[in-house]
Amino acid sequence: MIMSHCPQCGTPLEENQQFCNSCGCDVISQTIDDFTDKFDNEKVADEIKARIAGKENVHINEKWDNEPQGQVVRADRGKRFMAMILDMIFTFIISLPAMVLAMMAMMNTGLFPALFNNGIVQTNTIFILYYFISILLCIPPLIYPFIKDGMKNGQSFGKRLMGIRVISLDDGMPCTYARSAIRQLITSLLCNVAFIGLIIEPLIVLIDDDGRRIADRVANTFVVQDE
Repeated sequence: MIMSHCPQCGTPLEENQQFCNSCGCDVISQTIDDFTDKFDNEKVADEIKARIAGKENVHINEKWDNEPQGQVVRADRGKRFMAMILDMIFTFIISLPAMVLAMMAMMNTGLFPALFNNGIVQTNTIFILYYFISILLCIPPLIYPFIKDGMKNGQSFGKRLMGIRVISLDDGMPCTYARSAIRQLITSLLCNVAFIGLIIEPLIVLIDDDGRRIADRVANTFVVQDE
């Protein structure tokens, strides 16, 4: 009796089909009981990926690799904008301790007496201590933009709240810390060129079908819905 699937690759077979169109397997002698009762989709998928090799079969590998992830949907542009705003707010919040301590240092050491109208002058040790702690507190807000998209599931705090995430187009996996750093580095460099950073980058997100800005293309990343 003819099976409904090829025992070699799992390709669906038409009625009375003797050879599989995908792998050429002779299936005429197999029975339904020999195959369908033991059919394991995950095992078959792993076996197929193990057998397929070569650049000419990249599209097949991509199909099987991405199959469990479901359909990839481009992130809504409005959600991306809101996620950016939320991340900026979060960065500002974690910057507050450093700013407050720096302000206290200025007030308590009399660094700017005309500004704070005080004549207090503390010792050099207190002055150095204030600013040393301030510098330490500056580290998290400086690092966060570079690692935020490499956090769990490729989501910064803002993206997590908006239900979007960043993936790598190389393998479909969540963005890594390295790719996140590349995205932010490119963004920072482009922001130093006003026309590109402030106009071209947002414009690309709006008009490009994939919504991939220059930083996404350099890091080979894609912002998608988290489904």
